[in-house]
Amino acid sequence: MAIQQTPMNKVNTDANISQARAKARAAQVNANAHVLKAKHMMNKPK
Repeated sequence: MAIQQTPMNKVNTDANISQARAKARAAQVNANAHVLKAKHMMNKPK
């Protein structure tokens, strides 16, 4: 049983890491969009 458990844990860990990366990337894209929007608003002629 212990032999089966280790690879499964590695798979779970890898999945968690890739999920975290995907979330971070999505947050980064979201932040960039906000920055661009803010810059666009600031550059708009009054």
